[in-house]
Amino acid sequence: MSRPRSKELVIAKVDRVVLRSQAELLAVVQALLAFRTESDFAQRNVNAGLFLAPYGRIRKMVNDRTKTRLFIQYCPRFRRLAPLRVAIVPDDRRGLKRHELEMITAALKPFDFLIIEVALDFGRDRT
Repeated sequence: MSRPRSKELVIAKVDRVVLRSQAELLAVVQALLAFRTESDFAQRNVNAGLFLAPYGRIRKMVNDRTKTRLFIQYCPRFRRLAPLRVAIVPDDRRGLKRHELEMITAALKPFDFLIIEVALDFGRDRT
């Protein structure tokens, strides 16, 4: 006896992106007009043994329309770190759209991707 097959729908979305950039913070903030600064603060100097927080400050920005958040770490505490480390966190339901990622990376040139997380949503097509 054969089992009835259900149609499964798999949706892949970019969930989170982390990159490092050689761009200047002021130029990035001015280029990203769709984002507003939510907060900008110094990170605590976590000094537990040999650990020291790698960046001194973090700026949180949000796009009110898409709900995408940027976490821009800057003021590197070590010589070989890039001037900026940026985490892009989109809204969970929408994911990160291509045009938004292209807009953000255009403002951060030159950059290198460090992490690209992909979310796979498994849903059932009930037709």
